[in-house]
Amino acid sequence: MPLVTGLLMIWLDSEPFARVAEVFATGGLVAGLLAQICLLWSTAGDQRPEDGHRVLRSGLVATLVVAVLWVLEWMPAIWIEGFDPSEWYWRLVGVTAILDVLGTVLVPAFVMLRRVRVIRAESPHTDAWVDAREQEPNTTHGLPEDLWEEIEEIAVASGRPQDEVVREAVRRHREELVAAGAIHG
Repeated sequence: MPLVTGLLMIWLDSEPFARVAEVFATGGLVAGLLAQICLLWSTAGDQRPEDGHRVLRSGLVATLVVAVLWVLEWMPAIWIEGFDPSEWYWRLVGVTAILDVLGTVLVPAFVMLRRVRVIRAESPHTDAWVDAREQEPNTTHGLPEDLWEEIEEIAVASGRPQDEVVREAVRRHREELVAAGAIHG
């Protein structure tokens, strides 16, 4: 809708289209609201019951309600000719906008922080950006299961993360190849 009304505003005389600007503004606000809903819903759809979904879902619903209120607060200013609100009205619009932005930023951030904490609790040797619940055990990066068992055994015995154990092994092997002249260091 905003695209069509925007094109009408650019290429046609605005006299026959008295409400084109209002339709354009309303369409822009609604399009922004739909984009925000999609963003928030995509983070909410990723939640699992163990991710503390009740609190996060409450934050999501509150943010969506505030976003809808913010769009609705603009409607009188857009559609009512001669609308002259007092200063408190614009303060209310500003406060609602701030709450909307806070919810839009904080809800996805809390979802990600909660997810990282759950992942680390399940597997302290897994990197934070890997969701261990979505992987099959011992098949990460296509390595055979017996090799993963050896890496895990060394990691547990040495008290170091698996990635450190693998890095050290690769570093040692590289040093041997450089010493043998097989690769350049």
